Amino acid sequence: MKKIFVYISSFFLILSLTACNAKAPNSSKSPENTSNTAQTTVTYTKEFSYLPTYSNMELQSVAPPDNIQMVNAKYIIKNTTTDIVLNTYAKTLTNDGWTVKTLSQDNKQYCLNAQKSNHIATLLPDQNGNDVLLIVASK
Repeated sequence: MKKIFVYISSFFLILSLTACNAKAPNSSKSPENTSNTAQTTVTYTKEFSYLPTYSNMELQSVAPPDNIQMVNAKYIIKNTTTDIVLNTYAKTLTNDGWTVKTLSQDNKQYCLNAQKSNHIATLLPDQNGNDVLLIVASK
């Protein structure tokens, strides 16, 4: 069952990234470390030094870059829901200067696509009991 989820998730990640890249506006060559004056500190993930962390997310696994040079990581976020993760993480990314698109189907959010400078990230959460498994593909 997990294998099917991984295949389906990978399909949606690649599909989402393709859509994000096709519609992404040209970004200016501003420095990546430009910080918002209202936000004093940002913590970034070890796996993606440019991607802000989500509060209390714990790394489960990291896969090396695939054929399109994306690194894939899986995190667990305890005692939350996918809606909360999507909304909160979208705000965190936006505050850090990322352009964020929320993908939805049947009026329900299911994925985030984000871009900042030459970096892109797709975040796909999956409710797992009381916890959320968050799959991140980024480069």
